[in-house]
Amino acid sequence: MAKAKMFSNAFAKITGSLSSASSSASSLADGPTGDAAKQPAPTPNALSTDTNSKMQTMIGGEATAVGESTSASGEVTTRTFDKGAVKISFGSAEFTAAAKTTGGDPTYAAADSYASASGADIFLTRTKVSSYNGQEALQTYSGETSRTVYLAIDIEKVDLPRGPITVDKTIEKGDPPTALPSDGNLAILDVDAKAEAEHTYIGTDASALSMEDSLSTVSAIVITEVA
Repeated sequence: MAKAKMFSNAFAKITGSLSSASSSASSLADGPTGDAAKQPAPTPNALSTDTNSKMQTMIGGEATAVGESTSASGEVTTRTFDKGAVKISFGSAEFTAAAKTTGGDPTYAAADSYASASGADIFLTRTKVSSYNGQEALQTYSGETSRTVYLAIDIEKVDLPRGPITVDKTIEKGDPPTALPSDGNLAILDVDAKAEAEHTYIGTDASALSMEDSLSTVSAIVITEVA
């Protein structure tokens, strides 16, 4: 996990991307060590009450493909704002893995995405997972995509009598093959995160790795906080 970085300015933004054709790449952002880095991250797809005036969100995922030709990609976008009366955070994470081989060799593809929040009165999240596998023209193929969207709202000076409102929905379905990976092994990541408030925090941990004729894998987590 990249070390936490605290900002006291009114606006903070981090944006970047990672890609790997046949080698590894490490995190998008690294900050200095400090007490803030020791704070535990929220549990994926969970919500906890925070008695302080801050709201923290986390969104991320991972994708891994194993086979002769593979691709793994991830895209994470998140926005968090403090508007005075309310704090609002929203975003999405989509991760996709695909693999194919010739000659009947097996393939593997798995993707996962998630979101969580603490210090919010309302937290809504929806995840859709689509997967496929099969054989065609002496090729074995498999693929999976996971996409999560979320919305978190904290209302200033309001404590809901029954605690935070949470809605967490997951849909899993099989889909016909879409775009199978081209020859080669590819791993791509794109992260865009922004937080705007009197006090802001953004932390990221991301990696992309591909190995010739065998593997593609990516992962990313983005944490934002406003107070």
